Amino acid sequence: MGVQIIVVGAAGRMGQAICRAAVLNDVDVVAAIVRDGSSMVGRDAFQAVHNDKVLPMSADLQSALRVYADAVVVDFASSATLQERLMVYQTFQHAILIGSTGLGEDVFEHVYALGEDRAVLHSSNTSLGANWLMHLAEETARAFPNAQIDIQETHHRRKVDAPSGTALKLKSAIDNGRGIFHAIISDRNGQARAETHHDIGMNSIRAGETIGYHEVNINLGNEVLTLSHRAEDRALFAEGALHCARFLGAATPGNYKMRDVLSRKG
Repeated sequence: MGVQIIVVGAAGRMGQAICRAAVLNDVDVVAAIVRDGSSMVGRDAFQAVHNDKVLPMSADLQSALRVYADAVVVDFASSATLQERLMVYQTFQHAILIGSTGLGEDVFEHVYALGEDRAVLHSSNTSLGANWLMHLAEETARAFPNAQIDIQETHHRRKVDAPSGTALKLKSAIDNGRGIFHAIISDRNGQARAETHHDIGMNSIRAGETIGYHEVNINLGNEVLTLSHRAEDRALFAEGALHCARFLGAATPGNYKMRDVLSRKG
């Protein structure tokens, strides 16, 4: 039998995507948790999936943790109430994937502390391909310390934030690869270019229905090396989360990163 998971934030877009993806993979969703007072309590977590299994959503996180002691928690619920959930998680020893975004330093400290007695991974982007792109960007920046680097990201016209979170993670990966903090030269029309190897040109384009496209251009002078990733379907994030859950289910206690999942460490 595959890994068992408790989906926290099951009524959200990502939670529902994970429930759908689980049906197509060897992953058993044993509990689907929503917030207290949610109108989704009692509704079938698999209502949008052609599946024989019926799993009523519940707001009782503690009962789910108590009953399914060996399950991996997959938490993509609101970051606003994550601190409260972390207090609950502390009283159990479940492996945990946390996908909440916008965490403060104090919350990060609590997340990290959980890794003392269980496997923990925090990543707001569970795309395996995008995380491999970050790894390649870091290694390439390390290999070519004097090259000028530009990042271009394109998303659908409704996406408000720019640069995207993934673009900023790519920039951080390049910083890590070179051991310096690069200044960002940004543009919303695709015209930003790095002026020196201490800069990074950051281009953000919002158009059409593009789910997500990220491109890193490394200018070597007489040649340009391009690394890119294109998201073809939002299901990829749910599939990546399930991959993480399988990894955590077999991992020893500790705090892990997506690169550990990609290399199957632990």
